Amino acid sequence: PPVLACMICGTDTEPLPGRRCPTCVHADRVDRLLTAPSGRIDPRLIPLRDYLVNACTGLETMRRWFSKATSARIIRAMVIGDLDLSLEALARLPQTPATGYTAALLQAAGVVPAANFERIRLEAWQADALAQVTDPVARRIARQYATWIINPRFSTPGTPVVVDEWQRHHGSKK
Repeated sequence: PPVLACMICGTDTEPLPGRRCPTCVHADRVDRLLTAPSGRIDPRLIPLRDYLVNACTGLETMRRWFSKATSARIIRAMVIGDLDLSLEALARLPQTPATGYTAALLQAAGVVPAANFERIRLEAWQADALAQVTDPVARRIARQYATWIINPRFSTPGTPVVVDEWQRHHGSKK
């Protein structure tokens, strides 16, 4: 079959039935994921766009990720404004590997500051749990226990936990 050049980037290294190379098709998928209803990509998400376009390995894997991954749906919710673009918003979602993966992805791309996501999750859970304790004495005791016994296990506030590739790919399952 004849080799046609990509109509976007001009590469002619492989047959192109759709006239676009796989790399340009991938970049288009990233742009569609990150484009808001206004037709623009939020400037805060440009680092994520660059990360997804440039750091990906395996275009077929990424194609499946865009169509099936919960983390892609979480990012889309952030794009359209249904979810704040923050680790705190992610921590309020049900604890799944997808929320851990999304947090690690946003941190790796530089969209949100590096932080200890497990601690942020713990703080969100504690706030909800303590709000449900109606007895003020019991609430005070539970808060003290959390402050002195539980919270120190999650490092000091503001100390980021290094997210390695395994955690990013498998999410946080703690």
